[in-house]
Parts: sequence; structure tokens; C-alpha cells
Amino acid sequence: EEGEEGEVEKEPVKLLLAKDMLPQSVIVIKGSDDELKERVKNLPEEKVEGTHYNEEGMTRRLAAYREANSSDERQPVDYFFQEMGTELYECETEIDEPTQFENFRIYIERTGRPYNYLESVEELNKQREEFLAKKESEKQSRLLAEADKTKQQEEEERRERERRDAERLENLKEHEKELLDSRSLPLRQYLMENVVPIVTEGLIEICKFTPDDPADFLAEYLYKKSSELREQRQAELQKELAKQKEANEE
Repeated sequence: EEGEEGEVEKEPVKLLLAKDMLPQSVIVIKGSDDELKERVKNLPEEKVEGTHYNEEGMTRRLAAYREANSSDERQPVDYFFQEMGTELYECETEIDEPTQFENFRIYIERTGRPYNYLESVEELNKQREEFLAKKESEKQSRLLAEADKTKQQEEEERRERERRDAERLENLKEHEKELLDSRSLPLRQYLMENVVPIVTEGLIEICKFTPDDPADFLAEYLYKKSSELREQRQAELQKELAKQKEANEE
């Protein structure tokens, strides 16, 4: 048919496909770019060597895939299967592999179990149990390592606190000693000038005469010495007063 402008409208091309060539169901695994890159990073070195499974390669290939499956002109591949009436099973990459494969097995066996390529249920269960046991062992090892690290840190912190407390106590003792020394200095000086010489002379006299009662001897000696010192000081004071009087008379 011709339009108003004389152009001939073309009918959309219909795809003719043999139904027996189409799969009855399709599994679609979806994941974000970050998840897919992370999975590639965790692959063993021998699996990625010589391939494009690196950050640059994955970024380039994911960008091309997103562009080819997100535009209006190019519909995603799963749309094609939906239009053909094929059943789709969608899942996410964030699920761990044993759980993922178990979900695949259940989905594939929904109409009966095929025996041409899948492993036995016993083998799958054994693998899943081994995987879970390994994960649990790794978890326990990690918890023990973290507990040991925490205990070691607490022990180091305790030792550091004890060291600081001991250092603080030592500084406090030193400060108290210096304070006591500074306060006792005038008293010490007084004793050294006025008491110690006289008591020393008394002790020397005790050693000379060895009296029967050294305490009473020392007391009498100190009393006698005190009287002599008092008389000596009075004499010195009178002499000083006399000098001052003579100086005033002149």
C-alpha cells in the first residue's frame, strides 16, 4: 500500500522457526557489572591466563553486552525466547555455586530427571555438604584468628596501661621526694648548724668516759653545754652593746 507521500510501507519480517529446534526452557543468569568483575577477580590464575578475564577485558565486554541488550532497536536475547513461547528461569549471580546448581537441578528435573549428563543426587549432596563444611571451617578459623588478634591487642593494651601506670607512679614518688627534700632543707640546715655538732661532742665524751648511764651523761653534758652557750651568747651580746655605746658617745 502507498502512503500519502507515495512511500510503500513494508510489512515486518516474520521469523519462521521450526518449533522442534527451540529449547523447551532456558536458564538466564543475571548479575551486575560489579558482581561479575568480582567473580572474575576470584578465579584461579590458571583459568584466566591467556583469556580476556581481566578488568580491562571485562569492562569492555560488559559495556558491549549492555549496549547490545538495552537499546530499543536491539531487544535482549531472553525477549526472543519469550516471544517464541519458551519458558525462562532467571537467577542472580550473587547466590553461591552449590545452591545455584541445586536450584538448576530442581528446575531441570521439574518434569522428570534426565540421566544423560547430570551427576547423581548423592554426589551433588556430598559436594554441597563438603562445600558447607569447608565454609563453616573457614568461618570458624576466621573467628578464632579474630579472637586471637583481639586477645593479643587487649594484652598489649593492658601491658601498655601497666607501663604507663608504673611510670606515672615512679614520677609521683620522685616528685614527692623532691618536695619533701625541699621542705626539709631549712630544718636540716638548722640541725647541722645548732644541734649535730653539740650532740656529736657529747657522743665523743661518752666514748671517752664510758659512763654507766650514757643517756643521763649525755643529758647532763647537753645541759652544761647549753648553759655555756647561753653565757657565751650573753657575753657576746653585752660586748656588742658596749661597742655600740662607745660608738654613739664618739
